[in-house]
Amino acid sequence: MSRTPWLLGVVVLTLLPATSMASSVTVGDIELNNLFAGVNVFTVNNFTGSNNLGFFPVADDVVFTDLVLTATESDSTVLTFNLADLGPGSDTTSTVSDALLFPRSFCPPRLAQPPLLSPTGIQALL
Repeated sequence: MSRTPWLLGVVVLTLLPATSMASSVTVGDIELNNLFAGVNVFTVNNFTGSNNLGFFPVADDVVFTDLVLTATESDSTVLTFNLADLGPGSDTTSTVSDALLFPRSFCPPRLAQPPLLSPTGIQALL
């Protein structure tokens, strides 16, 4: 029995392009916490590398660059906080009055260095 058809099949299958899909991975979050009476603070967390708490999937330190937090107040006023770069850890410099209500806040990260990608890829969401 000849092995030629079997080997030819293996060679053809290895040369065919493979389709892969990227998945989303949470690498941080935004919190609105009470700092002290009359003052709240937005906390932006980067859960990569040394701050991955043992269950976030990015083991390498990844820096969020040029980070900008926008928070929309209940009267549609938009507050903007330029947070610069944020490595693994937290930023708590964005303080606001506790009388303000924020139905929406947004902080899209830009990655200084992409983490090592798995064969299916990775997309950072905050």
